[in-house]
Amino acid sequence: TTMITANDVFILEDGSPLAFKDAPVKIFCPFSVDKDDLTRVDMQVWNDAEDVFYASVTVSFSEAELEAFTGSGTGEFTQMKSVVEQAVKDYLEGITDNSGVTFTIA
Repeated sequence: TTMITANDVFILEDGSPLAFKDAPVKIFCPFSVDKDDLTRVDMQVWNDAEDVFYASVTVSFSEAELEAFTGSGTGEFTQMKSVVEQAVKDYLEGITDNSGVTFTIA
């Protein structure tokens, strides 16, 4: 299972008072596509060492937003997951309070 890691304290949405410390915290990105072709991603923050769920925030991406990324891996589903993870990473990096945080897809 791939996930996103951070090297410093981060938040999931602009203005959020809820911040997460870096390792062993991981962000998992389950997603679904709705009838309007919006891809909804439930960014879930977990303590990977203890398998404890902390919080989640749902974000939506349009088809055009996702088309900006190139999926990697073999098979269509693996490529779609790759695109979603890249979009989430880009979203997290775009949050002002996350400037200086390095997010990595691992």
